[in-house]
Amino acid sequence: MGLDTSHECWHGAYSAFTRWRHELATVAGYDVVHVDGEVIPRVMIEWGHLTEANLFGEWAETPSDP
Repeated sequence: MGLDTSHECWHGAYSAFTRWRHELATVAGYDVVHVDGEVIPRVMIEWGHLTEANLFGEWAETPSDP
């Protein structure tokens, strides 16, 4: 049993997918840290600067890191 995604993108263990996801986040420059009381580390992304319009894909100008 594991994670199977569409379009033949990923077939493997959930834990392996999490490790891959965390490695991508690290390469992209995000911090991956253990939060107190949690077993799995968390990718730290600052969401506070996004507006509701941004969440629907509306931007005054294209972000430097879309």
